[in-house]
Amino acid sequence: MEKRLMELEMKLSYQESLVADLNETVIGQQKEIDTLKASLSLLTKRVQELRELSGENLPHTRPPHY
Repeated sequence: MEKRLMELEMKLSYQESLVADLNETVIGQQKEIDTLKASLSLLTKRVQELRELSGENLPHTRPPHY
């Protein structure tokens, strides 16, 4: 019985460590996602500004030779 209890405690300890590691990974990924979203938003705004400055409001179309 004592051996079995020790094995369960070891497994629980390992799982707690694994959950903590996974949590850190998820937190890091969320930070990266937030950074990428912010970059995408800035780039989208900049492209729109450039389109407005160039007078290009039409959607991109294929050239006639396609």
